[in-house]
Amino acid sequence: MIYEDIKNNTINDFNNEQLILAETASQGITFFIDDCQSELVFLAKFKQIIDFSDESKALMTNYYETHKSIVTAITRIDTAGVILYTYPYNQSAIGQDISYQNHVQQVLVNQKPVLSDVFMSAQGFLAIALHVPVFKNETFVGSLAVLIPIDGLGKLYLGKIKNRKNGHAWLLSENGIEIYCPISGHTGESILETSEQDGSTIEMLEQIKNNNTGTGKITHQDVFDKDNTKDLDLYYAFYRIPLGNTYWTILISYQEKDIYIALSRLRNRLIFVFSLLFIALSFYFYSLTKVRNLLREEAKRKEVEKTLLKSEEKFRKIFDDHAAVKLLIDPNTGNIIDANKSAAKYYGWSCEELTKMNVGLLNGLSSQEIMKNIESVLSENKNQFEFKHQLKDGTIRDVKVLSSKIKIDNNNVLHSIIQDITKRKNAEALLKEKTDKIKSQNKEYQQINEEYLQINEELNQTNQELTIAKEKAEESDHLKTAFLHNISHEIRTPMNAIVGFSGLLNDPDLLSEDRQYFTDLIIQSSDQLLSIITDIVSIASIEAGQEEVQGNEININLICKLINEQFFPRDTNPNVTFRLQTPLSDDDAIIITDSTKLTQILSNLVGNALKFTQEGFVNFGYTVKDNWLEFFVEDSGIGISSDMHAEIFKRFRQVESTSARTYGGSGLGLSISKAYVEMLGGHIWLSSEVGKGSVFYFTLPYKTVNSKSIPELPLNELNVEFIKPKTVLIAEDEDFNFILLEKFFSDIKMNIIRAINGLEAVAICKSNPQVDLILMDIKMPEMDGYEAAKRIKEFRPNLSIIAQTAYSNEADKNKAIACGCSDFISKPFKRELLLSKINEQLLK
Repeated sequence: MIYEDIKNNTINDFNNEQLILAETASQGITFFIDDCQSELVFLAKFKQIIDFSDESKALMTNYYETHKSIVTAITRIDTAGVILYTYPYNQSAIGQDISYQNHVQQVLVNQKPVLSDVFMSAQGFLAIALHVPVFKNETFVGSLAVLIPIDGLGKLYLGKIKNRKNGHAWLLSENGIEIYCPISGHTGESILETSEQDGSTIEMLEQIKNNNTGTGKITHQDVFDKDNTKDLDLYYAFYRIPLGNTYWTILISYQEKDIYIALSRLRNRLIFVFSLLFIALSFYFYSLTKVRNLLREEAKRKEVEKTLLKSEEKFRKIFDDHAAVKLLIDPNTGNIIDANKSAAKYYGWSCEELTKMNVGLLNGLSSQEIMKNIESVLSENKNQFEFKHQLKDGTIRDVKVLSSKIKIDNNNVLHSIIQDITKRKNAEALLKEKTDKIKSQNKEYQQINEEYLQINEELNQTNQELTIAKEKAEESDHLKTAFLHNISHEIRTPMNAIVGFSGLLNDPDLLSEDRQYFTDLIIQSSDQLLSIITDIVSIASIEAGQEEVQGNEININLICKLINEQFFPRDTNPNVTFRLQTPLSDDDAIIITDSTKLTQILSNLVGNALKFTQEGFVNFGYTVKDNWLEFFVEDSGIGISSDMHAEIFKRFRQVESTSARTYGGSGLGLSISKAYVEMLGGHIWLSSEVGKGSVFYFTLPYKTVNSKSIPELPLNELNVEFIKPKTVLIAEDEDFNFILLEKFFSDIKMNIIRAINGLEAVAICKSNPQVDLILMDIKMPEMDGYEAAKRIKEFRPNLSIIAQTAYSNEADKNKAIACGCSDFISKPFKRELLLSKINEQLLK
């Protein structure tokens, strides 16, 4: 019975020791996971990480380099579970969809930090992953994760635990996966599989599931005998670690033979104690034989002894009742001679038990180390030490020992005062850890601070720029006001001519010569008004960012010739000569650019040159310089002062800004030209002096293509004649527009059908297969032209459709083409241009 009681007490002591070790290790693991999660959450708030810019890769690399001792990879994942980037760089992993992994699914659904179970990573090794969500303005944009090697934490926090001679530690996941196990081949496997579904293992997992701590007995493979993998009965204690969405469990075990070893040690201690007692008794009886010889001398020393006795009693009282933990130690053996009440209370042994112990049983040092320290005290070289002392219940405490040499009965004795410094040591360790962490963070904060300083400088620069922009905006407001006054005049002037002369055309007595003259004036005023409206729409489109470059193959010689034919015949001023320079052959003049924008640039520059030149010349063309085409428009007109060279390219800016202006115009042409030139990849500038004329230059990339010359016929050479009449469907809801189109086709062999909306146009095409071409208005009631074109193309894919609309920018044209239209024409349009497009479509 006594033996069983001692054995059970030993088992309880072992279990308590193991729980303390497990709890200590769990604190380390918990601190590690919490710190790792805090660092990832902090990192996930960086704008570079959120937007996944190139700078985010540098941040991830820096994090890995400072944590690579325990972290094997850091990975950025998008909202679909696809790996955007991982460091160390692994090309095969980037782009992989890992949304099938349970922990990835959890973070995608819950958008909270997730700690995974053991899994095979996309990088090709077993690992544990810690994910934190990444948010942009409270919107989930993916996650940031680190991969921890499967046995990394176990080796770090459990690998150094030495529990008795045959004990060892494991680390289990919530699902029973052995995250760390000293047995080769067990790490990463289920403990149920490694124990072959043993009943005791199942009971242990159930116990762990229902309790935070506990003890028990389990059958497990022998870790210390690699040549003979036999199963052993192990005593274990477990401590469960809560980790956010999951938990891990630390198990520390020992074998039954460890209990027998401990009991053997106890037996040896008892033998040692009884031996000491026998020696003491023998010495006592030997001393009695000497008493008689000493009686005579005792009388002489009686007074001295009384004094010493009083001193000893005083010392004893002070020693026993002192609040500090005190021990008296024999310097020759290291045995504890005496212990006070505070020592008994602190260590858990009685004073009598302590006096039977050697100090080595408390501090765990070897006899050589103990004697070395005693020598240091005796020689007064050192009197302060720090040890780890074991209490009776197995608890290990950090202590500071102050030792001094005193004389008792003319013998040297070590007087030791023990101070518990466990809390201080723990605090120092925690402080060191935090200090190291703070130092690391300080480096990051220093870098961030430098970035903030740079940002602050940029903000100051931005503020200066905003101040300048504010001044420019105020100036722009003045310019806009002047522009509105100017544009009102420019619009009302041709409108006055159109309205006035249109009214005069109704006079029945008007002469035919006057009627023709008035008609020409109305057409000229209409062209002027359309030009003004086109400029306004173009500048609005440019400011809204809706202008796009439509690159195609064009012949710049042909465009220059068309500009020449457009302006020279209309220039009735005989005092101005006009010359065109095109040095390239037609084959070499074919380039890729936006023909519409190039034509608009040249039209604006040539038109301005003619407007400001009353006498002299206007020359334009281009030259080739390396891989650039340099266009020029030169005139001998009024010229421009140098202080206006930059200003005239700004919106609403004109050389003349007073109400007494000699020359008209909206002030938008050069601003539009500058925007178009820059969109085409070039730049524009001028050379001019007042009274000496001007030369405007602009460049375009010389992108040649291996194509033949692009033939185009002038509009006045078109001959719209067909062998048999063609059927044309006009989809137009406005009556006056339909009447105008009827008049355009009055002298051509065409059968005209009208639809007043998109639905009617679709129905007519279905019921009338003879329709050869459609003029499709875009804006119509019930169904617009875009949708109607789509539906008609579904059953008449080869039918030509020309979109006609008041919308005129490239985006509208592209949309019409995308919906199935074959061509596009902007209102208002001339009869010749419309007929040329119809002719092109019907003769395909």
